Amino acid sequence: RLAASLRGEIAAVAARRPGGPAPRAVLVVDRTPDDLRQFFVAGSDNFLSDLLAAAGARNAFDGARSAFPQVSLEPILAADPDLLIELAPGASAAEVADRLGTWRRLAPGMRAVRNGSVRVLTDRTLPVPGPGVGATVRALAAVVDAARRGDAEGDAR
Repeated sequence: RLAASLRGEIAAVAARRPGGPAPRAVLVVDRTPDDLRQFFVAGSDNFLSDLLAAAGARNAFDGARSAFPQVSLEPILAADPDLLIELAPGASAAEVADRLGTWRRLAPGMRAVRNGSVRVLTDRTLPVPGPGVGATVRALAAVVDAARRGDAEGDAR
């Protein structure tokens, strides 16, 4: 029953996606907090990439050879995403501000940075493939929708 309920929650979010082109997004699963050298991003064939698609975005690393490839900044800059979502479970407001500042300082030319479409999600359940998946897909849909509207960057919890 739980699995069916979660599939229903995901389908409900996917069904309400607006028309038009989906924004290209990079979903950063992990990185060192004070620099932009090495990242783990959501690639192909993983639940976070599936949830990102259900939320209405196209994963810029969907064609990756692994589920969570480790990349440097250069492939992220080359992807030039419309939206960059960074998972930082449990991060404080100060840590979120530091992460956003690091993106603005070290990647000012990236489209997501220029457009204020960098989001840091801090809820501890977001990267967990479990009963909170419905909340995760709704959180991702909220940031995708905010990026479409051009809302200011920040901590979307």
